[in-house]
Amino acid sequence: MLVRRLMWKRKESRIWVRPSDVRYTQDSILPYFQDGDTIMDVARKIAQKKLNVDDIPLMKIVKKDDKFWSLDNRRLYLFKLLQTNNLLDLVEARHVDISRLTEEKFTTKNNGKSARLRRGIGNSMAKHAAPQVTPESIVYKESSPTPSRGSYWLYYCFMLLIAFVCLCLIMFILGSVENARRK
Repeated sequence: MLVRRLMWKRKESRIWVRPSDVRYTQDSILPYFQDGDTIMDVARKIAQKKLNVDDIPLMKIVKKDDKFWSLDNRRLYLFKLLQTNNLLDLVEARHVDISRLTEEKFTTKNNGKSARLRRGIGNSMAKHAAPQVTPESIVYKESSPTPSRGSYWLYYCFMLLIAFVCLCLIMFILGSVENARRK
């Protein structure tokens, strides 16, 4: 058993992907996670900085026919929602062996381009409507959000550019003052 686990671990790797480049393996998903939080509640908590994207477990993905497919479709739905709202650009995912993708899990009818939110528990349909999770439903957006792990490099580059421009401006002003003193 231990040898099998060690072999399995070697087949996994971590990669950074854009949620928009990952496809759903199922045609429908439940609107809430196993802990009871809805996808929308988690998205709001992240938008309001009450929860960090790093606190969400890594999404497992497989590569099939040169396309990435998610084994964690609710997390993918959440990450795509956050990406649509410019709250993240890239997410870290666990690239796992293709054998993890079983026929029972592969129920997409549209080549994984979208997934429908189910109502109720399991496959049964309940009378209560599932919450409508759309990009417009996230109300809170900070004017200058703290970068998530996916957009940190862009934020860092922008800050370096601002520092460089400020340094050039200071050098220009000091040069002008020195030239004025010489005259």
